Amino acid sequence: MESMQWTGDLGFMETADVELNYLNPAMWDGGVEDETLVFTATVDLPNGNADENPSNNTGTSAFVRPPVYDYGSGEDDNNELIIWTRTNLAYWETEVSIEDMDGNLMYLRNNFPEANTIYRDTIALSGGCYKFHLKDSDDDGLSFFANNDGSGYVRLKKVGGANFIIFEDDFGKEIEHFFNWRTDLVATPE
Repeated sequence: MESMQWTGDLGFMETADVELNYLNPAMWDGGVEDETLVFTATVDLPNGNADENPSNNTGTSAFVRPPVYDYGSGEDDNNELIIWTRTNLAYWETEVSIEDMDGNLMYLRNNFPEANTIYRDTIALSGGCYKFHLKDSDDDGLSFFANNDGSGYVRLKKVGGANFIIFEDDFGKEIEHFFNWRTDLVATPE
């Protein structure tokens, strides 16, 4: 459990976004990836006073840690990630991006020039948490049985061939995939 003190002056039914920083990075690096964890937030003494209705002072949310992708430590460490995209016949509908947790765009591909073509984009990332975003502007994914768009796919791969993840190709509008990229190497901006 961690505690923080927030000071503000909210009126009745007003809201505020409060950013909670975690002090223990092992929370994201340790444990089993598929284990369901519970986040609990409790408010105590709102506006410095006892609450007349304490029944709504605690909220919980279940979550699963994002997967950790890495090459291993030592001489095998690598900070390169391959975004492997095969377009379908409606190639102009596809957009693929990666952002860091501060919202900085690390990679964007939305100008695929040809149908039924494999694109292999290699990017270097520093260690940290990222969001992969795959979008289809016609809301029918890369392989939908009920149209004639053909079939495509997207994967995140290691240099050397192995897949970190193969994404579902019949996904509808979008896929958001968060991951923890573990490397000791630092990516330098171009």
